[in-house]
Amino acid sequence: MAGARMTKLVCSLLLLVLAAGALGQDEQPPEPLVGDSSLAAPDTLILDTVPPVPEPVVGVRKGPLDRDLMTASGVVRVLTPVGGDLFVAGGEVAVNSAVGGDVWASGGIVNVSGTADGDVRAAGYRVTLAGVVKSGASVFCNSFLQESSSEVWGDLSFYCEKARISGITQGSVRGSARVVTIEGTVEGGVNISGEKIVIGGNALIGGDLIYESANEAVIGQGARILGGVIRTEPKGDGTAEPGPGGIIKFSTGMKLVWFIGMILAALVFAVFAPDTMNRSDKILRSSPFVSLLAGFVLLVCVPVGLLILLVAVVGWPLMVLVAMLYIAAIVFSGVFVGLSVGRLVLLKSERAQESVFWPAALGLLLLVIVSSVPIIGFLIRLFIVMFGLGGLWISEWRHFRSR
Repeated sequence: MAGARMTKLVCSLLLLVLAAGALGQDEQPPEPLVGDSSLAAPDTLILDTVPPVPEPVVGVRKGPLDRDLMTASGVVRVLTPVGGDLFVAGGEVAVNSAVGGDVWASGGIVNVSGTADGDVRAAGYRVTLAGVVKSGASVFCNSFLQESSSEVWGDLSFYCEKARISGITQGSVRGSARVVTIEGTVEGGVNISGEKIVIGGNALIGGDLIYESANEAVIGQGARILGGVIRTEPKGDGTAEPGPGGIIKFSTGMKLVWFIGMILAALVFAVFAPDTMNRSDKILRSSPFVSLLAGFVLLVCVPVGLLILLVAVVGWPLMVLVAMLYIAAIVFSGVFVGLSVGRLVLLKSERAQESVFWPAALGLLLLVIVSSVPIIGFLIRLFIVMFGLGGLWISEWRHFRSR
């Protein structure tokens, strides 16, 4: 239990990013993993929009939920109050209920219209904030909209392609986007960077407007800026980067993208395929050198085999199938290595040995830190891929033979 709390505390220091792809959901909710009661899916209203089902598949928990909730599906709508933290991912995510803790949401389309007592950390292709956030909010996406009905009682941070701030922010606003439009009320200061910055005629900024841009900000006639207006030129080649007040640099953001992508993958594996993760973990920890060798052989030999299938006219359908499985195994190899690393760190925690998600989350965080070391970071990432690929292949091959 202490290990799980420690992992949760570490993860809460990071922003939730990455537009997650649509995640499938069976009609019958999966059995919760032993030791991971927070992964039970029926606590939300889940809409499965895959045809030809005429009506959505519905699973509803009657009454409020007094603990943390983790769930993932193709379309997820959280309608029942959640007393703790909410972790949700899907192709389309809507948080319409009250949340007593933090909200971590990731998906292609994310809409947070409920009330959150804690922070909101959202990521996706399009993120909309329409509810009341009683703490701060952080967003990483392509397009971000804070609607006029939204209130953020703390600071608002963003890193996007386009951002529009139309609601009320009692703290400060900071971040970076190519196009930034502020037409709401910011009681604190604004520190942003972008190519085009627009301050609408109805905007109210209670502090300084500090921005980094190659172009002058467009400030409407009715806009009220109670502090000063300070502009700085972009550095280097003129490409705007988040300044000291920005949320993160792009390179760091990409590492964060990979981390959260693997976190979401670990969540899906923990719900739908925990046995696969446990089998690979057993192989990785009992036969690390064999796993590394098998991963190296697979990295070298599988592409050659795919070329042979491509040359053979009748082999291209098999080539496409093998290539898809091969790429998926490489992409998700870090999840299996992360589980083994996390369980080694939390070796004395009984919950870490029963659970797969929290140790994997901790292990992935450690892998991101270690693989960020300059010069040798690429080699470390290569070893991670070989370990995960080899361990997964050996464990599944032995499982297949045993059956």
